[in-house]
Amino acid sequence: MAAALALAVTGLGAVAATPAAAVTPTVVATVPTGASPQEVAVAPNGDHVYVSNGSGPNGFPAGTTVTALNTSSNTVGATITVGNNPAGIAVTPDNARLYVANRDSATVSVVDTATNTVTSTIGGFNDPTGVAVDAGGSRVYVSDSAYPNGSVRVIDTASNTVVASVAVGPFPQDVALSPDGSRAYATNHGNNTLSVIDTAALTVSATVALSDQPFAVAVNPVTGTAYVNHSNDNFLSVVDPTTLAVTTTITVAGNPIGAAFSPDGATAYVTSYSSNSLAVINTATNTVTENAPIGSGPYGAGVSPDGTHVYVAPAEDQADADRIGRQKPEPGLPGIRGSRAGEQICSKCCGAPSTIRSRLRTTGGAWWLCRSRGMSRTNCGR
Repeated sequence: MAAALALAVTGLGAVAATPAAAVTPTVVATVPTGASPQEVAVAPNGDHVYVSNGSGPNGFPAGTTVTALNTSSNTVGATITVGNNPAGIAVTPDNARLYVANRDSATVSVVDTATNTVTSTIGGFNDPTGVAVDAGGSRVYVSDSAYPNGSVRVIDTASNTVVASVAVGPFPQDVALSPDGSRAYATNHGNNTLSVIDTAALTVSATVALSDQPFAVAVNPVTGTAYVNHSNDNFLSVVDPTTLAVTTTITVAGNPIGAAFSPDGATAYVTSYSSNSLAVINTATNTVTENAPIGSGPYGAGVSPDGTHVYVAPAEDQADADRIGRQKPEPGLPGIRGSRAGEQICSKCCGAPSTIRSRLRTTGGAWWLCRSRGMSRTNCGR
């Protein structure tokens, strides 16, 4: 029988950011959030940090809240009820609105940050995952996971309606914008590619071949270089913005999930989920200079505008458990049957042992409940 999976006191670690060559960052505060915090968004003015509280203990039930942190005191200022299983999250440049992707509700919540209330709910999604807001605050880009083709949907912030949908690869997990806003990058978890979207034409202008199962993408705010986390394979791909070629890979410890940059682009901070650490990367040399202990299962990360703090969401305590592949009573894809196939699918899309909390849904397809060493159970269908 597998060991019981449990959450420690979940929280948001405020980590003193340091130059790549300096001493290891240390945790200076821990702030309670909801169960299983996922993604982090720092307000452009630095006054607040927002954390989406997604999948609950053992993957069920999913959370429905966002925690708003006051950075001046590192205390919780508000708990905002949004949709089911909130994931990707982003703040508009004027700090006035927060956009939250609710995976299980298939919606995006629009939050008024002055009142901490939801003012609009945008539907029409399949499984919204990542969120990015352009520099002008006029558009929000949302990766929408689906099979065989996912999409990046574009929201007009004046009307809070979806005004365009760009087809990308299967199961896009994240989206990020270039510094000038001319490109959006979407990681396609299902076919190991990175879609490059021309944001003026709203078409895919290039597709970059990557290695196994890209998860999150973050873009250097100065150089425009894209860093893609491969959460199952313990490395990042570095994509040159001019050639759109992978120029190098960076090995990190323990399943990289989230990434964020210092304002000057000189340092990248990458959460290593199963090693409970934060990798500090010198972007000039693309080498890991430090691995800072950060708490159990670090997931999302964000950096303060002045570069002095990194905010990290530790998703859960680590625990050992056997991997389980179990087919729910839903129609399977052709040629996929039974628990043996379920085990194979879980190992493929979540890794062996599973290391990421991906909820991959197929139209009319099967879901598998996966549990593995170092993480709680997760829905994993393919």
